[in-house]
Amino acid sequence: WLALDPDLIIHYNIVNNMPGILDNAIRKSGMRDGWRGRVRELAAKSKLLTCLFPNWFRPPEAYVAEEIKVLANVCFAKMAEQAQAKGAALAVASFAVPDVNSISSCERIYFDYSFHTFPLARATTADYNWAMGLYNQTVREYCQESGVLYIPVAENFSGGVDTFTDICHMRLRGIELKARIMADHLEAFVRGRLERYREESSMQVVSPM
Repeated sequence: WLALDPDLIIHYNIVNNMPGILDNAIRKSGMRDGWRGRVRELAAKSKLLTCLFPNWFRPPEAYVAEEIKVLANVCFAKMAEQAQAKGAALAVASFAVPDVNSISSCERIYFDYSFHTFPLARATTADYNWAMGLYNQTVREYCQESGVLYIPVAENFSGGVDTFTDICHMRLRGIELKARIMADHLEAFVRGRLERYREESSMQVVSPM
């Protein structure tokens, strides 16, 4: 992307990385180790048990947050460094998901069967909201500490099947809403860049013909 000489790079993606993040968290937390791990893996095949005890199949929050921090410290930090070297800025946006608290039961069933993100057991939309909530929180804190621009898309976004085609891809209504949120929160940055360009242009000496 830097070959296009951009002023700004916006990062909006995590769903493809989440299975790896969760699997690393499960492995490092020892959830598969010993007899408890074997029992957990057997229990994960039961839809009843995964519905009754969802937290038993989720990796500990601290391990998930740590994996996300590793991603941020490696990927985002490198992206920001390379962008800055080319005179561009990096902005990281939180990731919007179908809101489990506002959608209907039919919508939840639809979204529940549209993905399989968790390594141990088939996840639900509630599990997905939990994982993405951890991502958004961790990335927001990272941006506050590092100075990377942060765009609160998820915090200002809600919707169900009217907005999403599945757990991450959006319909036109969702795309327009996401674009509006980004534009609103980047307005000050864009105005600042335009003002800087005007000042630089006014300082250039134009040679007479």
